[in-house]
Formats: sequence, C-alpha cells, structure tokens
Amino acid sequence: MDTVEVAERFCGPPRSGHGGYVAGLVARHVADLVAVPLGSPTEVTLRLPPPLSTPMTLDVVDGLATLRDGDAVVAEGRTCPPLDVVPPAVLRWADAEAAAQWYCEHEGLHPFRTCFGCGIDRAAGDGLREFFGPAPGDEGLFAAPFVPDASLVSGPGDAIAPEFVWAALDCPSAAPAMIEVQAAVLGRLAVEQYGPVEVGYRYIVTSWLVQRDGRKFHTAAALCTDMGNVQAVARATWIEVDAAAFAENAEKRGR
Repeated sequence: MDTVEVAERFCGPPRSGHGGYVAGLVARHVADLVAVPLGSPTEVTLRLPPPLSTPMTLDVVDGLATLRDGDAVVAEGRTCPPLDVVPPAVLRWADAEAAAQWYCEHEGLHPFRTCFGCGIDRAAGDGLREFFGPAPGDEGLFAAPFVPDASLVSGPGDAIAPEFVWAALDCPSAAPAMIEVQAAVLGRLAVEQYGPVEVGYRYIVTSWLVQRDGRKFHTAAALCTDMGNVQAVARATWIEVDAAAFAENAEKRGR
C-alpha cells in the first residue's frame, strides 16, 4: 500500500485535485504494481473529488488500483484494451494558437479559473495553460497548443512524467462539453501513450465529441507533435455539474 498526496498546485476546481493529474498518478501505480510498461492503455474512474494536501492510500488488488481518502473511494484504475482513437485531422501550430486565442477571448465561459490544466489565472511555469477552442476550418474539432516546461520532469532526461501527459489530455478533452454547458467535471479517463512528451517541444492536443448521453459527454483526444506525430491518445467521460455546488462540496470535503 502506498501513500499519495495531491499538492495544492495540482487543483482542478477549487479545493479539488485536477482529474487528469490524479488519474495519471493512479495509472503510474497500476504500471508499477501490475508490472506493465508505463504508457500502457489504462482507464481510471474518479468516484469523488480528490482532496488536496491530504494523505490518501493507494493499493492494487487483482489488478484494480484503488485510491482512498480514509474509507471513501476516490478513484479506481486498471489496464484496458488498446484505445481505438485516430485524430480526424492534422493541425498547423497556427491553428492551435488561433484556438487558444478564442479561449482567451471567451474566458468568461470558464468556471474554474485556477485549474492546473487550463486555468487562465495560472502563471506560465505554474499551470499548464492549455487554452482550447474550436479548430479553424474543422467543425466539431477542438485544439490547444502545449509546450511542456521543466517543472513537469520527475526523472533523468527531458520527458515529462506520465501523470502530466494525462493532465495535458484532460482539459482539452472537455472542450466538446464546455462549449455546450456551464461546467463539467471528469468522470473517467483512459490514456495510451506511444512516445515521450518532452520539455520545450511544441505539441497540439485535439479533441472531439464521440457521443452525448444526457449529462454525460464521451469525448476523445490526441496529443501530437506539431509535425503530426501522435504521442498519446485518450477517451474521456465528462459530466455536467453545477459549478457552485461542486465547488462547495469539494470545499466541505477538503476541510
């Protein structure tokens, strides 16, 4: 059994851990304890808003990794079949920058301004600052430019830690939901990583809607180099929420 604690820096909604980052931590433990290579297709389901600055336990039994806050199950993860995700288009860097500009011009649409992934109030080198928006000329496709910084590296070399690859795929995968509803939070994320994501290189994360089922949005995303090489793909489930009520509940759990 391991202990996991989510630092304040890695918040999503206020007083709640960033879903992609937390899911990536769980996935890393799945790889370590189930003895599969890092980057193998893994699916993580979030059961509760992950608390910040709170020691949690994580164990793996029969291939299922369970993250707990006391007796409460926060997240569960296990390996899954390879993800059948193919980006529908290769975008230019200029198109990704135009999508980010759209985000900045519509910043009032974002309910969680301090989110580690896409919070517009986070400084460069602190948050990922992945600003997403509609891809020019591609209806239904969304994009975000991403240039990793050195704070995302946890070992030798220039590749960012796997949990940050998950985090980078998280927020842009919400774009098809956020364009439709006031707020949505991550319910499930599956990621398969094909190659390293390295500091200082330019990447583009694209996303698109697969299916909507009431309050649930099933989306897909891909993280590619600016030359179009796919480094990682994801499938996500986003759930429409009341932003104020969600933040209030997370605050209560964080006390």
